[in-house]
Amino acid sequence: MHLVLVSLALAQVVNPSFDDGEVGSVPTGWILPEVAAAEGYRAERTRVGTVILRAQGPTRTFATLSQAVDATPYRGKRIRLRGRVRARDGGGAQLWLRVDRRGGALGYFDNMRDRPVQTREWTDVDIVGPVADDASQLLFGLLLSGRGAMEADDLRLEVLGPAGEGDGAPAPLSEAGVDNLAAWARLGGVVELFHPSPGARAADWARLLAGTAASIEGARDATELAAHLQAAITSVAPSVAVWAGGPEAAPAWAPRRGPLLLVDHRGLGPTWTGMDPERSVYHSILRVRPARRVPDVDEAVLVSLGAGVTARVPLALDTAARPEVEAGAPVGREAWAPSDGDRGSRLAAVMRTWSVLRHFYPYEVGVDWDAELRAALVAAAEWPSLQPVLERLVAAIEDGHGHVSGPDRTGYTLPVELAWLDEGAVVARVWGAPDTSSASGLRPGDVLVALDGVPVPTIVADLRARTSSATEGWTRYVTMGALAARATAVPVVVTVQRMDGTTEDVSVVPRTAWDARKHPAPRPAHGAELAPGLRYLDLTTVTEEELAAALPTLVAAEGVVVDMRGYPGTAARSLLRHLAIRPFESARWMVPDGVRPFAEPAAWDSRGRWRMTPRRPRIAGRVVFLVDGGVISYAESIMAIVEAEQLGTIVGAPTAGTNGNINVFSPLPGYAVTFTGMRVLKHDGSPHHGVGIVPTIAAAPTRAGLAAGVDEVLAAGIEVVR
Repeated sequence: MHLVLVSLALAQVVNPSFDDGEVGSVPTGWILPEVAAAEGYRAERTRVGTVILRAQGPTRTFATLSQAVDATPYRGKRIRLRGRVRARDGGGAQLWLRVDRRGGALGYFDNMRDRPVQTREWTDVDIVGPVADDASQLLFGLLLSGRGAMEADDLRLEVLGPAGEGDGAPAPLSEAGVDNLAAWARLGGVVELFHPSPGARAADWARLLAGTAASIEGARDATELAAHLQAAITSVAPSVAVWAGGPEAAPAWAPRRGPLLLVDHRGLGPTWTGMDPERSVYHSILRVRPARRVPDVDEAVLVSLGAGVTARVPLALDTAARPEVEAGAPVGREAWAPSDGDRGSRLAAVMRTWSVLRHFYPYEVGVDWDAELRAALVAAAEWPSLQPVLERLVAAIEDGHGHVSGPDRTGYTLPVELAWLDEGAVVARVWGAPDTSSASGLRPGDVLVALDGVPVPTIVADLRARTSSATEGWTRYVTMGALAARATAVPVVVTVQRMDGTTEDVSVVPRTAWDARKHPAPRPAHGAELAPGLRYLDLTTVTEEELAAALPTLVAAEGVVVDMRGYPGTAARSLLRHLAIRPFESARWMVPDGVRPFAEPAAWDSRGRWRMTPRRPRIAGRVVFLVDGGVISYAESIMAIVEAEQLGTIVGAPTAGTNGNINVFSPLPGYAVTFTGMRVLKHDGSPHHGVGIVPTIAAAPTRAGLAAGVDEVLAAGIEVVR
């Protein structure tokens, strides 16, 4: 089949090559959002007709340079956004493409988060995705995250063909179809992650799994299934054998003689995840070892695939032999690429996500892996949306770091903070002063009854099912943020119950997520005097410089209340040194080393612990730390030291019970799945996961306290110090 490109870009995209506009200014037709400019980002047309998007200083946010076009000519098409980019000054270069649908619904989205260009060499990149039949506009352009800069040229939109090419519309799976696809998931996962052939390493696994899903699903018996699986896997790993029957029917296996090539997994490394190798504690690399150092049991693994089929997957290959294949063979039509609008692609995303979590999630949390795989395959086949399917699969691992990023992101939020209390979802705080464009009458203490007529308990039940969490506190924290999140700025009718028991409908206009950063929760200033001899420190916002300035006041105080309700910066570690009386270290961070299919790691490496010494002057007064269910990860590393070294009294609610460096991987273009990649134990060897830091003294907000504007956790901390 000949690929015919129908270019509509020249008729609609303004200034695609950045040739128009003043040098040093934003190119004609392109938009740099005001909020990005306020954060210090600049977009400048160069003298040679390219554009540079740069951060003027350190920042943790992102900026886009974009434009929008009418989606009408592209409806029902598969399109490609392509361009040339390169990284500068340590930045990462990305394109982004979003399809907006009628009524504010989101369509296809991809921002190259899983594959940023990080080299100074010009690189041709593209994003391919479908345009829905009801699409209203296409938004696209450049994306720079954090600091540094990127340069781009020649951004074009092209039509590749009909959007429907692939495995078809949503349709239910038969029981046999579930069995067959589960077998493909088990086989594909082991080969993709552990088989060292060049073909397996270079294959486009999303395309391979998606492009073969329909034929494998339809296999009528074990013999036919084995034949389909063998044909699919031979294109990338011809030494893999698949047969109908059990291990006793395995074909002959020739022993290896020369040096052996194998995959060495220390966690799931950047080779698979796209993370920066310099910043990762994990690695997944190919190693060559003498045959005598590789036990026979490690040379190959027999995998019972289910449905009456077994496979043998070599985990080590003889380097003296000719490489099996030089690259992964393309699977499917040239004009087709996996996307979440395609049934086979959704099935492939489930298979890849399940395989990674099955082999690399470091905790035993009672997951019935086979049941979760089957349920996710059934949902992916029947549901038109992939993100909720993946979210439910990730929720099964009970991981506070577990998260799915995809096109269903929300860029707006109700202008409130919510707390889940005994009464339900309660307004804890309203941003700034209420006005006609923001809160429109919501008040602290209001209980949310319904959003646009849908009962809040119904919404929360769905959110909880899609939330990965190790503790109830983190579940409540995440679901309340998700309840306030909105996809668009369309006003929401919020039914609330007031403090006097009356019910009222309030029309609320969502605000952008950027606005939330402009309205932090009001807290005392660093070093502020809460009572005679009692000082306050917000460890979630204080900088190293501010801590140094406040230190004399803190040292002289009889007591200090340290607020940890949030996420601290590097000053948190400095504070610990001013509290300690002896050298101390962090909790036990254990990286899985020597990961093998369906087995415990060969070892756990705990060499990466912090080791710190006290620093003068010492804060010797009584110290209280305030915590809640939103304290997670690095914040828990700090609090684990406080707990183990008894550096202060802990007041509040149990923390999130989730710590350790994350792993991130992309099961399908436009999607990223995050999970905890290491096991963390407390200083005494007891579990941290699912437990967290349990306060010495319990304290929590109440509806009456929120309505009165009283910070009851802070008040409890003050009483403890007194």
